[in-house]
Amino acid sequence: MDNNLGSIYEYYGWNDKGGGLTYEFDAEYEIGSLGLITTASVATATVKCWEENGTMQSFNLSMSNGISVKLDGKKQYSILTLPEAVKAKKIQFGPAREASNCTLVSI
Repeated sequence: MDNNLGSIYEYYGWNDKGGGLTYEFDAEYEIGSLGLITTASVATATVKCWEENGTMQSFNLSMSNGISVKLDGKKQYSILTLPEAVKAKKIQFGPAREASNCTLVSI
């Protein structure tokens, strides 16, 4: 989101749906999906979006409802697709992996 390919978010655990990464944009944008370069598939995610006026929407996504995985060479992308495009000034997403024995979520 910051156009810096060196930026990385790591969570040591398998489930970060209780919080996750929060990012505030410089302006309000319309967002329909997020593409994350990941070290392992994201199985579920909670995504929260705040409009500039403070109105918040929350989405619970899963592999059967809004999350897909794309491979591009050695890179793996988890695509989080919202049920509808939203206007967002701030966004928070908390990913979780498939198995509880996975210890690192890296984005």
